[in-house]
Amino acid sequence: MADRIRRKLSYFIYLLLMLVFGILMVPQRGVWGPQEEVYNVTYAPIWMLAKPRMDVNGYMVVYELDVARLLVTLLVITLVMYAEHKIFRGDDQR
Repeated sequence: MADRIRRKLSYFIYLLLMLVFGILMVPQRGVWGPQEEVYNVTYAPIWMLAKPRMDVNGYMVVYELDVARLLVTLLVITLVMYAEHKIFRGDDQR
């Protein structure tokens, strides 16, 4: 019974982390100008990608999703939760 509760809690924590780092705090790179120079890198909700936020030297700063950093973050969360699952699973499953 305790193992079932721990497993459900583990899944809940995993889904919560995926929600936070996959939707609410995604890495965004601000680029501007014809050479697409990087202005800054920030974490913001995914829906903030749709609108330019400021003007630099007459060009609007457009934010792009930093896919590589997002995938690495989600992979690390998945690996940590998988290791937690393997380490703390019940004795009857070994």
